Amino acid sequence: CLSHPLSSLGARTVFHYVFVQHLQQWSTGTVSVGQQINTAEAHNDKLLWMFSLDYGQLFALPRSLFYEAILFCSDCSAVFNSRKTENGYYRIRPRADREPFLVYCDMSDGGGWTVIQRRSNVVSHFRKWADYKQGFGRFQGKNDEYWLGNEHIYDLLVREENSLKIDLMDWHGERRYAIYENFQIKNEQDNYRLWVGTYSGNAGDALGMPFSTSDKDHDRFLAGNCAQENKCGWWFNRCHAANLNGQYYKTGNYTGRHDNGVVWSTWRGLWYSLKYTAMKIRLPSFVDVGSGNGKSS
Repeated sequence: CLSHPLSSLGARTVFHYVFVQHLQQWSTGTVSVGQQINTAEAHNDKLLWMFSLDYGQLFALPRSLFYEAILFCSDCSAVFNSRKTENGYYRIRPRADREPFLVYCDMSDGGGWTVIQRRSNVVSHFRKWADYKQGFGRFQGKNDEYWLGNEHIYDLLVREENSLKIDLMDWHGERRYAIYENFQIKNEQDNYRLWVGTYSGNAGDALGMPFSTSDKDHDRFLAGNCAQENKCGWWFNRCHAANLNGQYYKTGNYTGRHDNGVVWSTWRGLWYSLKYTAMKIRLPSFVDVGSGNGKSS
């Protein structure tokens, strides 16, 4: 699969990259590029047929056609297994019937982790259902924060069982983690309901419930709206034992009408807002073969 870092590349630039790689692979030293293109056209090879067009025709083609001609990795485990072991943004494609998307791959901690959420600064998470469905945030720097999008997360999880690891850090640099086996979310019709299996780790167990936003309330808090009170979307109950999409307080300890910080109550309590969090998934069948040469996420 294609495993080139793609943080700033568009579909056509990616296509150029893939074309060069394929020519290097197919070149025999005795057959000209033109002959290879003619042969590919005869066999209805979409990749080389597209490059037989002139630039005007090429750039008039729809973006989806470029994506159809490229074999993307399905997740960060596949990226790692293709010998790309550096932390960074990669374009992946879990489902062939949907367009690929950018994601941060954490190649430390055993490698192959697809990061679905990260908090490290003050990007607002007080957003509507549609934003949480499609995803939002910044996808450039190694510390940029984002929510990958419930649809993308669902596409990553629907194929088979995944493990979820949650990395947490407080304002003193102390770290904790939580691992959940058989991490799943349902589709939009079931409100992206969260399901987790066995817990392990040193942060404490704090997850459950359907997903809620201020405009779509699915929690069990009859007297109000948890998402409205906490100014974010999350898997709320009445309301939460953990909320990694909460308000980002730079002081750690905070006060207010609601316990709406970036919290993991079983570690630091509800009135301490964490400095850094990351949610990342990986197939349990993935075998750690080292952490690559990327620094910790």
